[in-house]
Amino acid sequence: METEIAIFPYTPPCCEKKLYQRARRANVVEFTEALLGIVFGLVLLWALHRLSVIGRAALALRGAATTEPHQYEDGQQIAVDGQVIVDEAAPVAERIFDHEGGTVGAYIWHAWFSDAGSNIYDFDRGELRAARSTFASGFEAGHVAITTGDQPLQIDLGWFESVYDPDRLAALEIGDPRSNTKLPTFMTRYLWDSLYVSLSTVIGDCSLTRLVDVVDQYRDDVDTDEFNIAGRGITAGEELFVHGELQVRNGEYRIVGTDKTPLIISDTGRTGYLKGLLWRAIKYLIAAVGAIGLTVAFVL
Repeated sequence: METEIAIFPYTPPCCEKKLYQRARRANVVEFTEALLGIVFGLVLLWALHRLSVIGRAALALRGAATTEPHQYEDGQQIAVDGQVIVDEAAPVAERIFDHEGGTVGAYIWHAWFSDAGSNIYDFDRGELRAARSTFASGFEAGHVAITTGDQPLQIDLGWFESVYDPDRLAALEIGDPRSNTKLPTFMTRYLWDSLYVSLSTVIGDCSLTRLVDVVDQYRDDVDTDEFNIAGRGITAGEELFVHGELQVRNGEYRIVGTDKTPLIISDTGRTGYLKGLLWRAIKYLIAAVGAIGLTVAFVL
């Protein structure tokens, strides 16, 4: 009976070590490529999503001519320019805005802390400053409307609640390391970054120390001076452009946002808002093309 003996080639220990290192490097390269692919893919999805929002806003305005007062009907798409009237100021607006003009009837805000690890160029001040990391954003509103002719049109910001799930100042907690963390822009969905709101005339900024009786502190020893809040407001007497759906209830006229008709607010008018959309579209288009190019160069 013959016995077959398998003979395997002898591999010196030094060669085994080189093969192991080569395989390890290959695994690291594959992992790195996969990680880069995920990051570039997220950036691409973020840019495409932002471009889709811009497209929706632009198409909505394209189909909405500026409405005259005598044309108001319940349920219609409406686009109006008018002067702001405020019957009730937004909560704690006087602490955030050092504004000597009209009463602030509504504002969007974001809570932030300085990111000491990175700097950005502040074009307004002409200098470098620490980057700001947003950890919460929302809006506060009193009773605000615009008037065109004799008919006041209330502005209802409630639509933003369904779109962005905004935070409320009264429920804001600061100092919690689990929530007060920095996330990449493409992983956040803050109202502050909304493409449907363009407010630049009235801007406020202050330390959250001013609001210690409004917000909650994670611990009693939290340094509230490390956290800040910035706001962009709608004030009485300013000119405002608003797009949305008109609702008439019990003789009251309200402009709201719906699934079909987005609520758009701008203090730079219709033309200024569209110019801003164009510049943002260029930025996101560059980001999308860059993400595709980097994916091809380093992953595929």
